[in-house]
Amino acid sequence: MQAKIFVLPLALMIIFFSGCTLPGQQTTSTVTGQSLTIESFAPEYNYVAGGDDLDIVLKVRNTGGRDINGVRAEPYLLAWSGYTGTETCTTTPLYKPNPEINRLGSPCTLKWQNVQVPEVSKEETFQVGTKVEYDYATEATATVYALTANMYNGYMERGEDVRSVKTVDSGTGPILIDVKVDDVLIYGSGNNNLPVTLVFTNTGGSTGKGYPKGSTDREFEIESVDVSADSASGISTVDTSDCQNVRMRGGTTGDCTIQLSVGSGTTSSELIVHLKITAEYTYVEPVETYITVHPSLSSSGGSAGTGSSRNP
Repeated sequence: MQAKIFVLPLALMIIFFSGCTLPGQQTTSTVTGQSLTIESFAPEYNYVAGGDDLDIVLKVRNTGGRDINGVRAEPYLLAWSGYTGTETCTTTPLYKPNPEINRLGSPCTLKWQNVQVPEVSKEETFQVGTKVEYDYATEATATVYALTANMYNGYMERGEDVRSVKTVDSGTGPILIDVKVDDVLIYGSGNNNLPVTLVFTNTGGSTGKGYPKGSTDREFEIESVDVSADSASGISTVDTSDCQNVRMRGGTTGDCTIQLSVGSGTTSSELIVHLKITAEYTYVEPVETYITVHPSLSSSGGSAGTGSSRNP
């Protein structure tokens, strides 16, 4: 059974590249970043007075490595008339940037219109928040090495380093993928299943507060993980049954183990296996700001509206 994985890139990405791989060494090439950037979240006016009728505006942009679908935002914290209901990007998908032609990623503007500001008798500050959700997938690649016991013994006999090659590109997105394997993967003599552990790490998204969505507010999950091995690698099947609905502890980290089955007709003493991993998930980023309300000049004051009737 195959599986899949989802994750938010910042406009600025940090890229780490390691050197060449030699026998007995491991190398990791990682690209980090988010996929959806929150550009701004604010009322349409800088100066807000009691009794105003205004829009609260959220602007986002795709700055990631793949197109993004299903961007929506749900308000919380502020109990003003008009600041209710989930807003959805009408443009879909939001296309990824194209550096070769200096094309920015697609933007999207979401508005809660005609929000009623309460009258106040003195200057008051209200907290306002929204939870931004979108569907994403992190795509990662890895190369792992395996050999037979006889080949391993031959390396030992000659006093040579055993190949232990593992290259990983963790992909881009709010959730990154690492691959963990034993220093030496041995197959043959009735043992043709090779365990490979996938580790998922949440970066927090563009706000540092993001998390993968789960079935309840307490659960955080990778919805599905798909792993495929190149057809020339000697691997016959990839078992990903342990990687469905991977639980992310505290929304921060999670792991699962796949099993690579070496084909019964494989005669090679060494295998170099190229893996493609796709993890799918729904990502949530809470965004909060403050609105300062001034007394209106035409009013002698009144009762202020509540600032926190809903919680994330």
